[in-house]
Amino acid sequence: MGDAAASEDDSEDDDEMTDEQMMAMDDAIGAAFKSMTSKKRDAAAIQLQKRNFTLRVMDLADAYLTRNSGVENSFVFVTPLLNCAKTRTPSEISKKASKLLTSNFCNSKRKICKTYDQEAALDVLDRLAADIQTYNGIEYVALVQNITFFVFKCLRERFDACQEQLTKCLQTMIDGHFAKKTTHTPLKFLQDVTERFPELIPLMIPLTKKYFTDAPNVYKKASAVELVIKAYSSGKKLLSSFVYNFLISERRCPQNRNRNDLGHLFEIRSFKARSKGSC
Repeated sequence: MGDAAASEDDSEDDDEMTDEQMMAMDDAIGAAFKSMTSKKRDAAAIQLQKRNFTLRVMDLADAYLTRNSGVENSFVFVTPLLNCAKTRTPSEISKKASKLLTSNFCNSKRKICKTYDQEAALDVLDRLAADIQTYNGIEYVALVQNITFFVFKCLRERFDACQEQLTKCLQTMIDGHFAKKTTHTPLKFLQDVTERFPELIPLMIPLTKKYFTDAPNVYKKASAVELVIKAYSSGKKLLSSFVYNFLISERRCPQNRNRNDLGHLFEIRSFKARSKGSC
């Protein structure tokens, strides 16, 4: 028994750490925490460098656009600046990018450049049509709408040459509002498009008609009719006649003749009343 007790005491002594071993362990743990803190500090320093570099590049872009926003090559800045501006939480970078786009393109006092690359402009328009359906902060939503109007202005004299691409883009915007119960695409934005660019009305109305009956709720059906009424009342006389004749032909279709849904009733009453003074 004495030998067994002695061996147990020896094993316990072996398990205990000496002062030198404890000091070494403390140093190792301290070095590990120091290394972790150093990595976080280095990562923060790298992010700060990236931020400052981006801001300096924007300063160069600002200097160029201040003098050359009306030239054809300036359009290459639109997509990178949109990428910088797209964020839910405003930052110094997103605010500066929004300011550059707004001051040098949307609100520029220079004459609108009508020679921007057509394919590049349509690509930006497709991107904007997708962006406007998702929420990325109030500032970015407003920016997307203004840039969309700007691109439409640039393409205005070439609408006929790119009807297919424009129809696809407008389809995305219209479906984004009317096909869902909740949406981030404002009805006011679509109404503003018809008011500012009546040339697009013949493309938008056929895309909107199905939502007179197929929208997910009564509010969306009424909104579809409201959009058409807005197009009818704000468009030029020729386009107003187009809208009116379009709706009358829809009403006279055999499959629509006996429908009494909200959309058709509201549509036909409103347009008959307005047609007396307009068409």
